[in-house]
Amino acid sequence: MSTNKRNLSIEATPDQIQIVKPEQQQQQPQQNEEVQQYTELVRDFVDPAHFYRSAKNIGIDFFCGVPDSLLKNFCAYVTAHTARRKHVITANEGSAIALAAGYHMATK
Repeated sequence: MSTNKRNLSIEATPDQIQIVKPEQQQQQPQQNEEVQQYTELVRDFVDPAHFYRSAKNIGIDFFCGVPDSLLKNFCAYVTAHTARRKHVITANEGSAIALAAGYHMATK
């Protein structure tokens, strides 16, 4: 399948949107077993580079949003690997949505 550039839906093959590495999937059950009912203590976030490549593979080339402690590694990766004009930090979530929508309408 290919990316549909006429509306906001994106079509992609499963290998293009895989966001969790296979080794992470294998390690997860053991980590959950070790912490038992406190699975929120396991820091099992998606690898920022892997997620970034997956986004780029399906045609996402513009990133905007607010700083977030859980996404700080991904935000840092995007900042390091994306041109300033393609990565905009906004004041709030509403501004991010408006900016993303405007970018989409202007470029797609």
